[in-house]
Amino acid sequence: MKRGLLFILIMAVVAPAALSQTAKKRYNGWTLGLHGEHMLFHGDIRQYNWWPAKGERANFGGGLTVGYQINHVFGVNLNLLYGTLGGIHRTEIGEAAGPKADVKFDATIIDYTVNGTINLVNLIFSDRTKDRWFSAYLTGGVGFVSFWSLKSDLYSDAFEGSTGYTNAGTEKKEPTTETVLPVGLGLKFKLAKKLHLNLESTFRFTASEKLDATKGETGINDHYSTLGLGLTYTFGKNEESKEWVNPFEALNKNMEDIQANIDGLAQDGDGDGVSDLFDKEEATPA
Repeated sequence: MKRGLLFILIMAVVAPAALSQTAKKRYNGWTLGLHGEHMLFHGDIRQYNWWPAKGERANFGGGLTVGYQINHVFGVNLNLLYGTLGGIHRTEIGEAAGPKADVKFDATIIDYTVNGTINLVNLIFSDRTKDRWFSAYLTGGVGFVSFWSLKSDLYSDAFEGSTGYTNAGTEKKEPTTETVLPVGLGLKFKLAKKLHLNLESTFRFTASEKLDATKGETGINDHYSTLGLGLTYTFGKNEESKEWVNPFEALNKNMEDIQANIDGLAQDGDGDGVSDLFDKEEATPA
């Protein structure tokens, strides 16, 4: 009973100060990142869903990300991505001729989105107090993708159709722009205090069937996925960044100190009901 009352008294005095100290501490929040992406199209002109067909070129992109960590769990960023997409489709035995028979397409895209991030480590493992060298996060957002797409015969390169071109695909015009919704999962590794390595996989769903300049028969909109590797630098004069610091760390440390003080104050060597800290007669009978 006495031990419980002592704990409540100390908490009433010390805990508000600990929380205030945690709240007032300043952390870095702004980041700038560069990333490269391997890009894969998912739509009508595609032989296989998850790997390239024979003779299909690989597609890559690169971009820039400016981010701000709102608190220890949530962040927001602006992302710009420039890259290429493409695919081929060969007619298989028994397959009927149609708009995607023995054709290929190549597209150039500019993708610009606003994204939110959720730091899974700080959200789930809130009781961890050790320094971390990696973090995991979810990301999702909304934006636009502008693209120029050219479809041609797989064997003769004859013009079949286009989006964002005129004169049978010989001249570029204004790109087609559609809504895009990116959803992804990422890992971040701490290389130095302010320098981090990112690995992120994202699916980007569009509100269009025009990415491959082909309107398919399924009615399913085109989408594409990216697997990227990048470097992120954190700006600021403060020692630590919000995303690498768990908000419960300082409070947990103060709780440990409080518990140690309580243990010390509660010691009663002679069992007379008076703490050793205040006991003037250490040999009083229990």
